[in-house]
Amino acid sequence: NVPLLIAKSAIYASGNYTYIWHLPNNSTQTTTVPLLALPSTTLQSAGIYSVEVATDNCTSQLSDSVQLTIHPIPPPPAVTATPNPICAGATLQLSVPFNPNAQYTWAGPTGFSASIHNPTVTQIDTPQTGNYYCRVTENGCLSSIGEGIFVQVKPRPATPALIPATPVCLQQNDTLQLQVSQGFTTPLAQYTWLNSLNDTLAGPQLSPLVRIANLSDLPPGPNTIFAVANLDGCNSLPSATITIQADTIPDDTAFAGNDSAAGAAHP
Repeated sequence: NVPLLIAKSAIYASGNYTYIWHLPNNSTQTTTVPLLALPSTTLQSAGIYSVEVATDNCTSQLSDSVQLTIHPIPPPPAVTATPNPICAGATLQLSVPFNPNAQYTWAGPTGFSASIHNPTVTQIDTPQTGNYYCRVTENGCLSSIGEGIFVQVKPRPATPALIPATPVCLQQNDTLQLQVSQGFTTPLAQYTWLNSLNDTLAGPQLSPLVRIANLSDLPPGPNTIFAVANLDGCNSLPSATITIQADTIPDDTAFAGNDSAAGAAHP
């Protein structure tokens, strides 16, 4: 709604005046007050306006003209989200095409808001699943909210807790048993056991219990092991580590001394 007013209109406060407005399309519009209201402006409303004032049989000269500029309402931007779906604990990158003349207003679940071009959501969590929107303001004109984009945040499985394991002997037929404590398992999750170098010792597998008969990947001495659960492409946090002692049979043969003859003593 754009009003056009006559400057110093107070001089027309008393008297019977008619106001003849000259419009950009070369037509005229008459009002009985020193104001022309344009209730529904469009791009076609832009142009040059001027006015004459008439009373009785007299008409004033045409006023100086004014240029009315109409800015278009910008369209809502296309929003992208990467990655989507996303695992809880990861960082979501939101983006829209760059417009150097625009200001950005973002909104999303759990009160998310931002006013930069491409914001991020760090350590995202499942309550932040939902629609993310961006509106742009250009030349004072605000876009509509648009469709935005729906982001699905997948839960990460529970962090495993490993049951301490007993030592093993590398040169015997020992079996290493590794197990996630029952209270720290996630249904349908797969478990992988790794060493301190992130080498996989076992898994992934659905069972939280694994028995390793081939101990060739274990060096002699203490071995640090941890586990990670995966559910629907999302990894848990790594478990706390446990230490497994891998023993070897000593190379030295036990020696009790040289043989010697012993006689019975006679009184």
